[in-house]
Amino acid sequence: MRASDGSDPWAVTSDAVRAEMRTWRAAHPQATWTEIEAALDERMGRWRAEVLAETVASSPLRDFRGASERPRCPHCDVPLQAMGQHVRTVLTNEDQTVTVERTYGRCPRCGTGGFPPG
Repeated sequence: MRASDGSDPWAVTSDAVRAEMRTWRAAHPQATWTEIEAALDERMGRWRAEVLAETVASSPLRDFRGASERPRCPHCDVPLQAMGQHVRTVLTNEDQTVTVERTYGRCPRCGTGGFPPG
């Protein structure tokens, strides 16, 4: 097992999860496999939410205002019009909330609106 040097934020978080689990295990020496797995899943769910937020924030579609290549309407295949930045909160599979800021788009032809994938 390697220790992170602080340059990789995911490694730092991974190391923190490992440290939390060591502390948890010391406090719960008689825990069953199921209890250990639930404790780890809770911590991994928080880490997963961080990774999701970081990955979505790095998407080129996060802000397509003024972009020459814009996402297209899934129904009409027409480029979406940017309707400004909107904050969106999403619940992950592990019941963690992730808040992201993305450009909301609307189709000028059919009016369909939403956040482009990615």
